[in-house]
Amino acid sequence: MVGAYSVGRRITPRCLRGAGIRTMLLAAAFGWMTAAPCPAFEPARQFPDTSDTIRVFVDQLSENITRAQMHFAATQYVGTQKLLARQIDAMRRFNPKFLMLQYRMGVRQPDPSILHIQDNRWANDWVEIDRHDDWFIHTRDPVPKRVYQLVGKNREYVMDISGRINGNPTNGWKEYWVKTVIESARASHADGVFADSTHPPYAVPPELNNSPLGAPPYESYLQDLEVFYDYAYRELDRADLYFIPNVGHLINTWDTTSGYYEDVHGAMVEGFGFHGNTEDWKLQQNRTLRLLRNGKIYIAQMDIPSESRDRLWYLANFLLVKHNRSYINMFPHGYGLEGQLHWWPEYELSLGRQVHPEVPKDIDALRHGSGVYFREYEKGLVLVNPTRSPLTVRLAGTQQYQRVTPVGGGLVDSLGRVPKGSLQLDPQPKEVDLEPWSGVILLKAEAAASPP
Repeated sequence: MVGAYSVGRRITPRCLRGAGIRTMLLAAAFGWMTAAPCPAFEPARQFPDTSDTIRVFVDQLSENITRAQMHFAATQYVGTQKLLARQIDAMRRFNPKFLMLQYRMGVRQPDPSILHIQDNRWANDWVEIDRHDDWFIHTRDPVPKRVYQLVGKNREYVMDISGRINGNPTNGWKEYWVKTVIESARASHADGVFADSTHPPYAVPPELNNSPLGAPPYESYLQDLEVFYDYAYRELDRADLYFIPNVGHLINTWDTTSGYYEDVHGAMVEGFGFHGNTEDWKLQQNRTLRLLRNGKIYIAQMDIPSESRDRLWYLANFLLVKHNRSYINMFPHGYGLEGQLHWWPEYELSLGRQVHPEVPKDIDALRHGSGVYFREYEKGLVLVNPTRSPLTVRLAGTQQYQRVTPVGGGLVDSLGRVPKGSLQLDPQPKEVDLEPWSGVILLKAEAAASPP
């Protein structure tokens, strides 16, 4: 039967403002810490508490949304990315607390065809970057070539993000990157930076492997990532701006970068709810729990099919680990930017708070003997089957439950309307059957009698 579980809790001290855990340990060891209190991180807007609710942070909104759509987004979402000052100011007339992160590629430089918002305009600073050849990593060929990876037809140049490779550790790429993103965030009224793809390269052409990176999986680059994360976090923290990178799927066993979980204000896991291999699923969940135990912001994002079964899988995975600053974005597959402006009825699901709010150290602390993973909320249960086999779990006690199935929802139209949606509730027998790679959400009968 589904019962209680035990968890551990780690309290991470915060001093040496913006410093990572490794830096703090070194400071303590060498006596760098002083008795003076550390100045607080004071961003203009806070990420709201999500202890008893589901909140959405969308990736990007079209510049051409209507006033009604703007009102919907500002009042239903926590925030977004990639807006000019006039656009975010207009959104904040509806909600002054609406967050916006400015977008910038993290540790790679896209080719000149790719634009981003810089100094409050869509632009490209390739001309300036191109002048600094020592910011790029090169092959060791007789005629050195800049190392890049291919994403589709676009090149993303792999940069010397620490300065150690080319011998410029104090006035190189990372210093320019941080200075630029701070200036751009302030010019466009952003609350911080979303640093995309801030993890090792994964698609470098083989002919470019004769470089300091070597051949895949580029483990030597991890020490450069640690330096970059530590520096970017410290400087953005001092500027009272959020540093929130995209850390990818978190399923590469060789990528042991600590900065993902320590030297950040938060992180996006793009591709959360990984399925297909149970061990990879557990690795992703455990690494996410590490982020949450450190009290960081968590954004779970996935481009998904609109079928309710798929949505239940991802939502259940999110609810299994969410904490008091966790946000989700399940946008409809195939719609591109238009699909970001969406709403599902399950976003309004009211489960209350977690009965055991402590973040477990290992996802297996949430595993029932049947193989099903579960989390108990004040008003219901969340069940996940991350295996290739069907599983059955028996509910404990006399509590009666209703099984939740979302129906409808979708894209928000020009008048700010969402397609009709609802939460279908069906009586749940004591035996709960879970298909392979599926999630189930149950509402206590008394909670189901009071719709959200």
